[in-house]
Amino acid sequence: MEYQYHEINHMIKNLSYFFDVVRLVDPIHCHRIEVDQGITRKQKKCYEVWSKSDRCENCISYQAYQQQKRLTKFELLNDEIYFVISTPLQIRLADDSLYSCVLEMVVKNSNKILMGHLKNNDYFENIILYEKKLYEDALTQVYNRRFYAEKSFCYGYYNDRHEIIFIVTDLKGFKQINDQYGHIVGDTILYETAQLISRTIRKQDYVIRMGGDEFLIILDHSDEEGARRVIDEIKEKSCHELIYDHVEKKHVILNFGMAYDADFDGSDESIKKLYYEADQNMYHDKKINLK
Repeated sequence: MEYQYHEINHMIKNLSYFFDVVRLVDPIHCHRIEVDQGITRKQKKCYEVWSKSDRCENCISYQAYQQQKRLTKFELLNDEIYFVISTPLQIRLADDSLYSCVLEMVVKNSNKILMGHLKNNDYFENIILYEKKLYEDALTQVYNRRFYAEKSFCYGYYNDRHEIIFIVTDLKGFKQINDQYGHIVGDTILYETAQLISRTIRKQDYVIRMGGDEFLIILDHSDEEGARRVIDEIKEKSCHELIYDHVEKKHVILNFGMAYDADFDGSDESIKKLYYEADQNMYHDKKINLK
């Protein structure tokens, strides 16, 4: 959707009659913006309106920008519920260049009877839980494939390129473990493996269950040496913490493959390249472990 720069403020003014908040945001840099003949970024971050100190984990405007379609969500503030609509658009500026951003429209629920009913039925807590569950793998309680597909780990890379490591890992002989010991043991192993990885990596890093027994570990601001230390630590811990047969003293063995980018920009191309390289390196490691 494209608008001329001189149309934008008029449109926002008209929409303000119907919504409590109408604003333009740059979801990549988290800025609220204003349009004249050019673009002015406001100093305050867009998430500050929700009394937050960092970007919303489920940033609907970032997702709308990435997917180039209108998206909606509920947001909570001081026991009040708001409905947020985020629509990507492009603005044709005075110099004829195109600027991409997101139009946010927010309306507060004003139905007191409904609000009273919702509060009595833990509706707020359910919304918070729902938004958390969107990106959580039900079995392992780490991030799920949707988190990866929507590139939620890329927040901030567009204006702050830096080092990143992708590590792909899976469990050696997991199918045989399932067949011999049963799916309950298999599920327990997957959960404990995911939790061990989560405890090993830093707060700024991510572990994502990609499917089956395969996980993707993303190390932010890390180099290959740091990645090797993480892999070695996981291997060492798995010998003592991931034992599935105490009689025969069998423990989980993990295959690893990693890929490094010194100037990661968050683009689809760079993500696919990193994942492919890490995946191929894991299969090389898997062949070595078969010997």
